[in-house]
Amino acid sequence: MVQLKAAQYGIPVADLIRDAVDQYTVTTPRVQECISIHEGKRCDGQLMPTTVTQVVDFDIDDHTHSIKVLEVPAQECTTCHSVREDVELGATIEECVSDLVDAIINNSKMTLPHSVTYGELLSGKMFFQRPS
Repeated sequence: MVQLKAAQYGIPVADLIRDAVDQYTVTTPRVQECISIHEGKRCDGQLMPTTVTQVVDFDIDDHTHSIKVLEVPAQECTTCHSVREDVELGATIEECVSDLVDAIINNSKMTLPHSVTYGELLSGKMFFQRPS
């Protein structure tokens, strides 16, 4: 189906998918209740959207490097303020950063960024710092 749509508009499949992701409108998820336990009692707060920073470590030539991914979606409890991060999203971010590091290593004109935003990572646009 995707190939048919791309052919219909005369564009590559990758461009069709990128445009569809860019135009996608997120619907507000239903409010979830906190499941944290404090002093033997379940918290009765609600989880609200927030963001966190995820640090992805990787080794290059026996040296550990880190890239901070800023503004990663998460949820924070309105009562106990515990933060809930999505494990699957975190693992996917690590995979994406690993792929990007591999691409940078194979392109001598690019340098490793110290940090990127989740939005930059999601957009797939080239956000690497160019050497001076």
